[in-house]
Amino acid sequence: MDESEVAQIEKIRDTAREIIARFFTLGGERELNVPSNILKPLLTDVNEKQNVHPDVFKAALDNVLTMLRLSSFPNFYKQAIEKGPITLKYTLQQVLDDALHPPVSLKG
Repeated sequence: MDESEVAQIEKIRDTAREIIARFFTLGGERELNVPSNILKPLLTDVNEKQNVHPDVFKAALDNVLTMLRLSSFPNFYKQAIEKGPITLKYTLQQVLDDALHPPVSLKG
């Protein structure tokens, strides 16, 4: 492995650690409510096994999107309708784009 590949992998590790700190750490900046049966394997993969493949986040992502679709957004929408017209500052996609940095490619 050459120096540029090592640097790219380290950048991916840094991004994975940042995601863990921001979203999956107690008291994190934007802590997500993820069940322990999903959170524990994720933390083990990233922190102990040094596995930073994007697939390690798949179960957590699926859970968060399901909760958003089935619970959080419908509740928000219902309350918004009851309160009258509102203007959203961001779309859901913009929030997700801001929250997660684009993936770093292993290819040059």
